[in-house]
Amino acid sequence: MPVDYACHRNGTYVRLTSHGVITDDELLSAVHLMYASDEDTKHHRCALLDFSLVEQAEVSSDAVREIARLNLAASKLVAPGAPVALVAPLDHMYGLGRMWEVFVEGTGWQTQVFKDLEEAKDWLEERLVAQRRSVDGAEGTNE
Repeated sequence: MPVDYACHRNGTYVRLTSHGVITDDELLSAVHLMYASDEDTKHHRCALLDFSLVEQAEVSSDAVREIARLNLAASKLVAPGAPVALVAPLDHMYGLGRMWEVFVEGTGWQTQVFKDLEEAKDWLEERLVAQRRSVDGAEGTNE
């Protein structure tokens, strides 16, 4: 399958990676797998959706709408403000990524679409550091 899904850091860090030719069905299957268990989905704190190795995208706007619908449903389980970086160097995938970004505004997630993987990783790490500082600061005020 040209779409791989994995969780890291005890299920808090989600990484979806695609390569080669990607289709609606393959992408939707991976997203369904990502949300297969409500219990697992509750642990998600951030995501990197990496399409930097995609050579051809046979992905439709209908598939993007369906993915956004699944994201909106899952957002009820995921912590608010979760950072989600999407990497899409191909113009077609980048455009679909920007469309997705608009469709998932109701999730409360921090989303950003990038053309460069390293920029996306840096952005994601900055958000995670800021979240840790916020949590550490909030815990310090309760003492």
